[in-house]
Amino acid sequence: QRTGADPLGRLGGAALRAHRYTRGEAHSALTCAEQLLQIAQQEQDPDFLLHASLALGISHYMCGAPAVAREYCEQVIALYTPQHQHTQALFYGYDPKVLALEFSALSHWLLGCPDQAREKSQAALIAARELSHLYSVIAALTLTSWVAVFRYEESEIADLLTEATHLCTEHR
Repeated sequence: QRTGADPLGRLGGAALRAHRYTRGEAHSALTCAEQLLQIAQQEQDPDFLLHASLALGISHYMCGAPAVAREYCEQVIALYTPQHQHTQALFYGYDPKVLALEFSALSHWLLGCPDQAREKSQAALIAARELSHLYSVIAALTLTSWVAVFRYEESEIADLLTEATHLCTEHR
C-alpha cells in the first residue's frame, strides 16, 4: 500500500535506505529511516517498527550520533521476540537483534564504555550462533572483531576473522 508519505511503499523505502547506506550516504539513509519509522507507527506494525528502529540505530551511528544510535538499538533489543528469529532474518536477510547488539556495542565504545561494548558484541555473537543464520553469524564475527580491534585484543581479532573467512569460503 502506498501513501503520500510513502511513495515507494514499505519495501521500496527499506530498499532505498539500504541502498543509500551501502553507498555511504549516511544522512540520506537517516532520512529514509525516519520515513520508515513514520510508516511503522502509522500502520502500527510491530515487525516493521523493529526494522525501522534498527535502521534508525544504524543510521544515527553512521551519522556520528552514538547516544541516539544506542537508544534505538536498545529499543530493538527490547522489542525483539522469539518469533522475530525467523520472520526478520528471512525477510531482511539478517537478524535484527544481532545487528542491534553489535551497533549498540559500537556506540558504547564511542561513548567511552569499553566493557559494555565488549559485553554487547559478545552477546551478539552468542545470539547469532544460536540462530545458526549464516549472514548474521558472519556479521557478528566481523563487527565483534571491530570491538576487539578497538580494545587491542590481537588474538581475538585473528580468531574472529579466521572464522569469518572460513565461513565465507565454505559457503561461497
